[in-house]
Amino acid sequence: MVGITPGFQLRNTQFDRDRISYYGALQWRTDSLQATFKYIRVESKINSVEQTLEWFPDHNGGVQVGVQNLQLDKNWGSGGLPLCSGPGGRPVQPGDCETLYPVRGGLMESGLVTSNNDSWTGARGRDIGMLGVGKQEEATTEDFSLNVKWNATDRFYVTLDGQYTKADARQRQIWGGMNSYFNFYVKPDLDHPRVEFFIDPAHRFNPGNTRFTGDRDPITTNGVVTTPGVYIPSPTSSADFNGANFQFAADQFQNGKGDLYALRGDAAYDVSGGDGLAGWFDSIKFGARFAERSQVNSEMALNWGAIAPAWAGGYGIAGTFQDPSKGFEAVSYKDFFRGDGVVQGNNTDFVFVNHNILNDYSAFRKYIASEPQLTTLGNWVPRGIDDGTRFGRGVYRPEDTSDITERTKNAYIRVDFKHDFDGDMSIDGNVGVRYSRTELQSSGFQAFRPFNPDLPSCNPAGGAGQQNCQYTFDPTTGQRLRTDNAESRDDIRDFAPQAVAYAEQAAIPTTLNLVDERWLPSFNMKFNLNREMLFRFGYSKGLSRPNVQDLRASQEYVITTTTTRYPQITDRNDPLFGVDRGAQDISASEIRVSRGNPFLKPTTADNFDLSYEWYFKGGYLSVAGFYKKLQNIITNGDLSLGTTTLDGKTLNIVYNGPVNQAKATVKGVEIGYQQFFDFLPGPLKHLGFQGNYTFIDAKTTPPGNGADADGDGVPDDVTQVFRWGVSDLTGQSKHIANAVAIYQDKVVEARLAYNWRSSYLLTYRDYVTGNPIYADTAGFLDASLKFNIGNLQLRGSIANILDTKSKAYGIIDSGGQKYDRFSFLNDRRIVIGALFRI
Repeated sequence: MVGITPGFQLRNTQFDRDRISYYGALQWRTDSLQATFKYIRVESKINSVEQTLEWFPDHNGGVQVGVQNLQLDKNWGSGGLPLCSGPGGRPVQPGDCETLYPVRGGLMESGLVTSNNDSWTGARGRDIGMLGVGKQEEATTEDFSLNVKWNATDRFYVTLDGQYTKADARQRQIWGGMNSYFNFYVKPDLDHPRVEFFIDPAHRFNPGNTRFTGDRDPITTNGVVTTPGVYIPSPTSSADFNGANFQFAADQFQNGKGDLYALRGDAAYDVSGGDGLAGWFDSIKFGARFAERSQVNSEMALNWGAIAPAWAGGYGIAGTFQDPSKGFEAVSYKDFFRGDGVVQGNNTDFVFVNHNILNDYSAFRKYIASEPQLTTLGNWVPRGIDDGTRFGRGVYRPEDTSDITERTKNAYIRVDFKHDFDGDMSIDGNVGVRYSRTELQSSGFQAFRPFNPDLPSCNPAGGAGQQNCQYTFDPTTGQRLRTDNAESRDDIRDFAPQAVAYAEQAAIPTTLNLVDERWLPSFNMKFNLNREMLFRFGYSKGLSRPNVQDLRASQEYVITTTTTRYPQITDRNDPLFGVDRGAQDISASEIRVSRGNPFLKPTTADNFDLSYEWYFKGGYLSVAGFYKKLQNIITNGDLSLGTTTLDGKTLNIVYNGPVNQAKATVKGVEIGYQQFFDFLPGPLKHLGFQGNYTFIDAKTTPPGNGADADGDGVPDDVTQVFRWGVSDLTGQSKHIANAVAIYQDKVVEARLAYNWRSSYLLTYRDYVTGNPIYADTAGFLDASLKFNIGNLQLRGSIANILDTKSKAYGIIDSGGQKYDRFSFLNDRRIVIGALFRI
């Protein structure tokens, strides 16, 4: 058995961003009192278009491909690779994708991928996807703040803060998916990949499998063609609209608004100058903070549906539409990855939905509505309203909206101390404790997703062209397609009425009131050995609250099903060969719950730090060690919500989403060094260097494989499996290093910075491959320059000078073997500005 990698994905994203900021400040001050008022308003609009050319094995379930001219690395092998990725976890049954197959015959390095999987429609080759996504984002934030500082006496100081922030944001996505058929040569590689596309000479869409009314099958009499057929012209290139089908569409809307009120008071009393033991105390600080954050968010899931697939009314071929150029465009991939030659050969342009309608909801909807071939869509039902604007207006169900109010109350007290010893030795630090109380009110809906409609049998006398029904006999050939009783055994409604009733329940409003209280101590101490060297030690307990949107009470309950089909008939002489006989049984298998989790707890951390620091003329050297213990880390995983019995079967209710699932320890060492070389002659004395290196050892609890409702230690559900027991902490590299070269005098300030980090975990489970994915080791070089000319400062910066790619790899087997996953090429970013001081 050999391993093949016949897939690819090439993606371009273009952004158009407008950002306007307003800032104003007023200040009033006396000898003992200072008041500062600030106002900030930020308006942001982002329009983006993402265009992806792709095909990978799980792009179509159950397809077969051939690979010709296969080149193999015969030295490659694996003790066991998973059967598939299993988007959603189940090609047929939960856990099917986790079957491991040993590979000893080598690994594909390149080959020509071919397929006749859709030859029943006249198509030859694989259906390559051309996905265009138009995204529009708008946000406005206003912030009002007032700060008052009052020196009540020469020893007592008070600071008061008040803040009000309000924000509105909305987002809309439009997806347009095209398919064209090609055979393709592929050579996977993250630095210099190669793919070349070929049109199969035999490719020609059958008239009976398109929506175009201008084509027809040949007419034969006694086996002789008396009237030739009329066909859509076969495509001559990958840019030919006659080879592209408008396959699917999707829309998605999100609206949110929120408010934040915050009040804070801090006071400090200077107690220094005492004698004896009292002389150790420097000051006492105490204070309190109250904040109330409320937000109402309406967010729908991506609303995907078919437009014109072969199985629902026939292909909608772009070149046969009334106004093809308005709806579609050919996009060039000739210079993909800046002309690296990724897409080779003559076929380098591909048909996408036109970007002008992808970012205009009204234009997108009107184009579909005006095209006669799209009078009946596959199964896409838009969730937005065409109100004549580019943005459109989302239609939200009750379960799409959540209303969350979070109140936090904090109070603290801290004692600062210091003491001088002989010989320039001294000690100073502080000890304190903070009380934190969080009150959460989360309102939403417990919603249920009904099953898709059970399509009835078509009217035998209705002829061809009937919609939303299933033919028992082919209306053209008279061939039997289904048995007479298949309709009574083809839907869950025919087997499990209680499960159907459960799924058709009305949404149930729900409101939760939850409280979380914490005591957070801290201790910090600095021991000065002399005027240049010191030790620091610190301990603190901190917390990080969950994302507010993750705390929404709205949830959706979805029943998954298992279908037991009749044994396949392989005898072509059997009258039921290829005939749909319905199912032996269709039953509910479990209830999956998604969306918010209002029971999330804050992630807490116990932090220990110890460092040595040496400050010498022109710079410093530091060595630090740290240890952190984290609890209740929020990850994506499964959580059992109990069971229910439907149709005599006990079903597990399993929530999937953000859960408190992991613990972690993070420990390491950091070394830092900085110096200006002012001992050098002339201009060289303005040179400087800054650098640091960090070693981190971070381990966490591997995510659990499914929920264990009955507590027997064996997962009841294997829909989502986290492979290979990875215990790394997401986002955490083992090695991080930074180096900065500096030149700075009164006129010029220049910096050249190199930032490097080793690989780190991105996700425990990738949707496409099902494997854990790591970002690869990478370093980025940036530079900045400032010129001061009187009151004028000219400034500029450039990021990613070396044009470094961001790469990733997957762990593909239990032995930790790696394989390339993706590579992103980020444009260099240049910023130029000026500052005038009055």
